[in-house]
Amino acid sequence: MPSPTFCRPSRNEVLTSVRTSRSRGSLVRTAVMSIHAPEEPLSSRNLVITRDAETVSLHYEIPWSMTLGSKSHEKDLRRRFKARLQRWLPVNIHDAGNVISATWIAKDLENVRSAVQYLDHMLEGFRKERLIPKIVEEALGISSVERKRWIKDGRLSTSGAGHFLKGKTRFQFSMHAPDDIARIAANPEIISAWRQQDGEPS
Repeated sequence: MPSPTFCRPSRNEVLTSVRTSRSRGSLVRTAVMSIHAPEEPLSSRNLVITRDAETVSLHYEIPWSMTLGSKSHEKDLRRRFKARLQRWLPVNIHDAGNVISATWIAKDLENVRSAVQYLDHMLEGFRKERLIPKIVEEALGISSVERKRWIKDGRLSTSGAGHFLKGKTRFQFSMHAPDDIARIAANPEIISAWRQQDGEPS
């Protein structure tokens, strides 16, 4: 009976086998890492996020610092917030009291993630927007006559101007930085002092 013949693999065959083995091992490790990769947690600078086995919900409690007590500013914020929520297809949107909420089914997590990022960006922009006269008057509890007088004598600072067209006539109005108005609104004694200076009841 002839002796079995053993063929020693060439150096190139050995290297090829090693590369293939390493490549397969890399693919396996990549697949395992993909399966077990930790899910990025949902977080927000402005929203409260709650989750259970079936749903994911966002809740936004409107702070005074966003509206400064102006009903017009609050109405505009609610309108914009809900309009942007609609883009991400929640199961429902609930607006009651001082809180706006939206709910998605758990499998729509990517929609929730996108909504959170978009809404955080929108809210940061809204917070920095300059304020128009109507909002300033509501926030400070002042009349248009007082606002114009205090702008003219320098007591009420402005931040540029806006304008609108009525027919062919262009009307211009003063804009105000939200931080300036927030400071005055949080200290009503400032308005009382200005009225006393003008000989008006505070």
